[in-house]
Amino acid sequence: MARTDPVSHLHRFESGVPAKLRAEIVALGPAAIPALERLVTAERALESGTPDQIAAANAIGPYVELTGLEGLPRLVRLVLTAPLDGPLQASAMMGILAMTDHNAVTEVLLAAPTTEEREPYLVELMARGRTRHPSVARRIAGVLHGNPRLGAQLAALSGDPVLLPAVRATFDALPLSGRLDDWEADTAMLVFEAVVTLAGADNRPDLGRQTRLRAALELSILRHEQDLSRR
Repeated sequence: MARTDPVSHLHRFESGVPAKLRAEIVALGPAAIPALERLVTAERALESGTPDQIAAANAIGPYVELTGLEGLPRLVRLVLTAPLDGPLQASAMMGILAMTDHNAVTEVLLAAPTTEEREPYLVELMARGRTRHPSVARRIAGVLHGNPRLGAQLAALSGDPVLLPAVRATFDALPLSGRLDDWEADTAMLVFEAVVTLAGADNRPDLGRQTRLRAALELSILRHEQDLSRR
């Protein structure tokens, strides 16, 4: 038996909305939109751990299903204002990624106000949308310059070969001659993986880079083993 007011139950589920409840909400059609919108835009939804935040995070899925692109500005606002890496921001990003008109989404994201702290989240959304746009490539290159590890992952996600020279230059600038710690080794591998992804079949220019990376990793492993043997 369907609930008379299924939207009012959204605050009860911290680990996601049961499929049956979501179906009941969506079955209400446009009549459910005002109630969902109130949850998504509630002031206390921005406070971590509150029932309002749980309800808002749970409301986003059916809200996107019922509103489509019309709900995009509100979700972008949450990406820019909700607690970083919390359930509400994550739900807003998932809602945006569920929208199929990637060109329209990209245009809205490019126009959104941003900060240094929030920029990587907007760029990740644009990269995952895989829309080939010069401004998106420039934004990814900006992240790559400040954070090679994250920037390389975003470049690979975007699949835009325009970024290949920048990713190659980032790899070439990595300090591979000395001993690499775990973070440096992982970063070097991620950057090289981005090179391979963007280069596709034309990977001959990168064989030397592959050799450099392998040598650096083998040397680091050898030195680590030597350190262990001395203890």
